[in-house]
Amino acid sequence: MNLEELSETLAGFRTLLAKQQWSPQNSMILGSFRTLAGLLRTVDRLCPACDRELQRALEHLALHSARDTAQPDVPALPDGAGPLIDEAAAYAYFSFTLLGIFGRRNFNERKRRAEERGPDSATELLAEARRELAVSPYSARTLIDALRLAWDLRATGEAVIPSAVPARGPTAHAHGTNRSASCLGSSPLNVARTPRS
Repeated sequence: MNLEELSETLAGFRTLLAKQQWSPQNSMILGSFRTLAGLLRTVDRLCPACDRELQRALEHLALHSARDTAQPDVPALPDGAGPLIDEAAAYAYFSFTLLGIFGRRNFNERKRRAEERGPDSATELLAEARRELAVSPYSARTLIDALRLAWDLRATGEAVIPSAVPARGPTAHAHGTNRSASCLGSSPLNVARTPRS
């Protein structure tokens, strides 16, 4: 699956969430979806700054959104929204992990070190985790956690959602060149996911 397909999948979750009754107080999570979808549409994977921004937005949805909505000072979510958010966050967590494993340099060396840490490094566990997403986001996270530990994937601690969604059209990047918004790089993500209705 490439980044465009990931964008479409998350857009599907956002469409399902749109059927809920939201208020200004509890709708911040929708911004996380919108921001990440915007980055997925405009990202240039050859631009390190843009890639880091995408990674941070994906990390935010994967690791922080579900946790943030469970805080006591956060307004209650609409009925039915919580499970959808948990499911989308688990899917983002899976995608974030795939990018961490396959989207970095020195794969063979990292794979060797991961194998030394034990059997949870097996890439077959990715397929198992993908299948588990269809069962439960919570049990899938357990498998993904084991994979991340084996591959020594740590959260950056920089999962800050950008304040604005990137505009469509030519985008100026930090390295000073202009790239078209249609410049989507492909990633090793190789499974599509349709949210359950």
